Amino acid sequence: MKNYTEEIVNKAVNESPAKANINVKEIDKIVDNVIKYERK
Repeated sequence: MKNYTEEIVNKAVNESPAKANINVKEIDKIVDNVIKYERK
């Protein structure tokens, strides 16, 4: 959420990241960071 507005995040969650215009590479980067955080 620190890289996107609340409106974009809500659209990504409620519809899809593609409809929120979030790049696939950016999604992969976010997912990797979440996984790393959760493993710790």
